[in-house]
Amino acid sequence: MRFITRVIAKKSFWWLLFVGLNLALGQMPFDLPFWSFSTLYLLGFIWEKYKPSESEALIWGLGLGFGYFGLTFFWIVEPFLIKPSQTGWMAPFAVVGLVIILSFILSINFFLASKFGEGKRSVARLLILAAFLVLSEVLRSEWLLSFPWGLISSMWINTPVAQSLSLFGPYWLSTLTILSAFLMSRQWIGSIIGFAIIIALYSFGHERLKMGVSERVEPIRVRVIQPNIKQSEKWKPEFSRLFLNKHIDLSNKTSTNRIDLIIWPETSVIYGIQNNIKIRDFISKEIQVPLILGARRFDIKQKKLYNSAFLLGEEGNVIEFYDKVKLVPFGEYIPFGNILPNFRLSGLATNRLIGFSKGKIKNLFITEKLGSFMMLICYEAIFSGGSRNLENKASWIVHLTNDAWFGGLSGPYQHLTLARMRAIEQGLPMVRSANTGVSAIIDPYGVIISMIGMGREGYLDGSLPARLSPTLYSQLGAKFFTLIIIGMLMLTILFLIINTAQEKR
Repeated sequence: MRFITRVIAKKSFWWLLFVGLNLALGQMPFDLPFWSFSTLYLLGFIWEKYKPSESEALIWGLGLGFGYFGLTFFWIVEPFLIKPSQTGWMAPFAVVGLVIILSFILSINFFLASKFGEGKRSVARLLILAAFLVLSEVLRSEWLLSFPWGLISSMWINTPVAQSLSLFGPYWLSTLTILSAFLMSRQWIGSIIGFAIIIALYSFGHERLKMGVSERVEPIRVRVIQPNIKQSEKWKPEFSRLFLNKHIDLSNKTSTNRIDLIIWPETSVIYGIQNNIKIRDFISKEIQVPLILGARRFDIKQKKLYNSAFLLGEEGNVIEFYDKVKLVPFGEYIPFGNILPNFRLSGLATNRLIGFSKGKIKNLFITEKLGSFMMLICYEAIFSGGSRNLENKASWIVHLTNDAWFGGLSGPYQHLTLARMRAIEQGLPMVRSANTGVSAIIDPYGVIISMIGMGREGYLDGSLPARLSPTLYSQLGAKFFTLIIIGMLMLTILFLIINTAQEKR
């Protein structure tokens, strides 16, 4: 408690909190990437001007983290307010706890940057800070929390700079963004190099976007359904038939063009699909078009529950299904599941069950008429590695989600941004169906072709554009680029440790 009081009493904490708030303005829904970039420039300038000590750097990291993560992730309270009488008490603990953990990770890296940068030249100090800032992103995303949300690189989504994701993915784009901003805060050579990096990224993206998209040789017409069902009502049995009919009515709206596939969102029906032939027959007779829908799947033999996606044929037969692999902690499963349920805790999205089980099958659907496509369910779209195009067989992506959990402010728009980043990385068009949030057809450059906005009920018809040639990132894979950047960071830290030890001798 005394430590917290001392931290809050420091002016530097409040100044860096203000810097963090401005840095967060690059994220959705604010979408001010160049303002955020200028904030990184400012951070580099004041880091070198004031040269904070190790203890002061610790406070700088906490202040920056509280501002950046607090504004970026304030939507975390929303899932706990769906049923306020039951889980509302957890909301402040969830958002404050997450912000503290993320800020602490950032703070430790600021501390290390100050420690190893002591006595170094100005550019070297900035390069060390940039390395530890990137390390904090990798740590929270790949190792400690497995939560690659709110990355620096995601601020570029509506600019040509985002196209470099097709080359080397999100962590390298974060690295080059931070590095160029810091170098630009120095005079002469540093600023020239920093400016050259950002111009090169922008120019590459601009030229890539000029290439445009092509039509598929065998066109695929899809209809995307967004029913806009309130999360508080979604699982009530008395509304089950009403909601099913809503999906069917939207699917049956007249169209001047043929529809090859209809797509419903994540957990679009509460009925069992795999073993419920009557429901499948009813749906198939009503819409008479192949259908992708999200539903729970219960494995009777293993007694496990899965969050799944099903591809149904025109006659209601199950052609393919996929069980979600990346599950949301505390949403779809409870960590330490054998212990915490004793405290009457259950996954928010599991309707008072302990939780879903992790799927094991590959997320590639191979069909004759619809081609091969990759299936992502909700949270899986935030993981760059989770959208790996296995052997480059997929020609498009389907993303089913239920963003009603995220409220109506920033969460759904940030989730959409992450999905668009996956499209750029793979060079594949994406069809996104949300219960509510933003349903969209997205081209292989991550550009939204058409969409249904937040809080709206409706349907969306469109033709899928052709995929691009396999990107460098899709060919080498997320793990390749992540391992390279981790290796470089580790070598940098090892060099700094050895160099510091030699200086002390």
